[in-house]
Formats: sequence, C-alpha cells, structure tokens
Amino acid sequence: MNYHVNRNGADLGIFSLEQLQGGYASGEFEASDLVWCEGMPEWKPLSTVLADMQDTSTAPSPDGTPPPAFEPLRNGPAWEQPTAGNVFERALTTVKGLITNPRHFFGDMRLEGGLAKPFWFYTLLSVIAAVVNLAVETPFRMMFFGNPEEELLTAGITVFLIPFLLPIAIFSSAGISHLFLMMLGGANRPFEATFRVNCYAYGAIAPVQAIPFLGVFVASVWGLVLEIFGLMDAHGISGGKATAVVLLPMAVIFLLCCGLFMTIGFAAAGL
Repeated sequence: MNYHVNRNGADLGIFSLEQLQGGYASGEFEASDLVWCEGMPEWKPLSTVLADMQDTSTAPSPDGTPPPAFEPLRNGPAWEQPTAGNVFERALTTVKGLITNPRHFFGDMRLEGGLAKPFWFYTLLSVIAAVVNLAVETPFRMMFFGNPEEELLTAGITVFLIPFLLPIAIFSSAGISHLFLMMLGGANRPFEATFRVNCYAYGAIAPVQAIPFLGVFVASVWGLVLEIFGLMDAHGISGGKATAVVLLPMAVIFLLCCGLFMTIGFAAAGL
C-alpha cells in the first residue's frame, strides 16, 4: 500500500510503508508530517500511522514466530528523561521545545507512561508562575485598588488554595476535552493522551502568567492554540476537529451563562 505525504501544505510524494519507516528513522520525514492512503477517512500525523502499524504488527503470527521488533517511535520530552539534566534544566528544555516547535514536540510526545510526570510538570511551572504573579501584582493592588490588609489576606488565601485548585483545573480541562473528542468522533487514544496534551500545553505556557495583569489572558489564549496542536498529533485528527473540541466547551458555557442571566433578568422584571 502506498501513502501520500504532505508537509505544511507541500506534497512530498507517494511512498511505501517501508520507505516511511526508513525515512522516519533517518530523519527524512518528521513525526508531524501528514499521511494519507486509500481507505483512510482523513490525513493523520506520520507518528500516529506508524504507531498504529506497530500495534497491529505486534499481534502473534499464525505460525508462532515472534513479531518483528520495533524501536519506540516517540522519545518523549526532556522532562521525562532523567539523563537530560536536573529538574529545572529538563523543565526549561521542555518549555523551549514546545514553544519553538509545538508540532514536532507533540509528534514526539509519549502517549502513555502514566499521568504523574506530565502532571508534576504542569504543577511545578504553574505554582511558580502564580506565586510570581501574586508577588508582583499585590503591591500594585495595595497601592491603587484596595485595602492593603485585604489584598495581603487575598494573596495568602490564594497561595494556600493553589495546590488544591491546580489538580481540579487540569483534570477538568482534560476531561472536558476528551468528552468532546468522544462526542465528535476524535478520541482515537485513551484519556491519558488528552491529559498529557493539556499538562504540557498549559504547563509550558504557565510562566507567561507571571506577567502582571495581562499574563493570565495571554497564557490562556496561547495555551488553547498549543492544545489544538497537541490534540491533532496525539489523536491524529484534523485541525478543524481539534479546534472544535477546544472551542465548543467555551461556547456552551457562554450560552449557559447567557441563559442564566436572562432567566435572572426576567425573574427580577417579574417581581
């Protein structure tokens, strides 16, 4: 069977499966290159196609001979490689790789291996960013926006709640994304893949939140873009479907809020 390969809108040609495997191993093809062949409903990242081939190739053969051995197709980020340096070096390398080339990063991201490592990546960077943001913004708020004692109390309560709020935020975000993936027929991988995308997308961009006042907004928008790229590569779906998965929940929440406010308004007017 022959496969069409496309990179950033440019047609690279038609290749056999053996040529794809060899080209990927040699660096000729990238994990994020899109691949299509007859019978496939849509283009998929090369890494996803090869991973699927690996899964089907590992089934026992009829004559009892062992299946051919394959090298891992996804190396994973520096954060998950203890030999890549200390904790902060691995975090910095991971952030740099994701920000500069998100398609390559997510194309090489492991789709399994546990929730702990990506979760602690997200938690570490988010906590640091939140504390720095509070340390910078609180003096301004004390001087211009409110009572100093109240602002200090608010900052202290926020710092106390952060360790409890972060797990709720990331599991909720990943859960909602995976739910909409299932609803739109794009959940080609288990929840763990979606969770990993969310942790790395929003964790890598968390340091931007340290920027006073505008940082949280910029990080939120940037994180949505990174999540779209991540879902495309992790689940092998189109950009349109990944965008719908990310934006539809916000549209639903917006409509629910509008309905709630309208109901309250009508009720108040009736009184």
